[in-house]
Amino acid sequence: MLTSIKFCGGCNPRIDRRRLAKEIEDYLNAHGVRVVYNSTEADFIICISGCTASCARQGIEYDKPAALIAGESVDDLAVGEKSLSSIVINKVRDYLGKLEKPL
Repeated sequence: MLTSIKFCGGCNPRIDRRRLAKEIEDYLNAHGVRVVYNSTEADFIICISGCTASCARQGIEYDKPAALIAGESVDDLAVGEKSLSSIVINKVRDYLGKLEKPL
């Protein structure tokens, strides 16, 4: 399983994108999920945009499994900065669970 963390350009950050990416990467790596940065060639993509413009989403196919962080929201749901990493980690875990089930 390969997960990519893709960043926006950082022109108007309202969240600590670097800290958030590190929390997510550390957890996923510890659980056997390989993490790369700024690639669209991954099984699951985590887009981290510092504000609600969601620029990190650009260039990602809409049918690609992804979690979209835009400021203090995940997939258009306002959650607050402290909850962002746990919500995204759960989305990746849910997706992995779907992949591991037999057809």
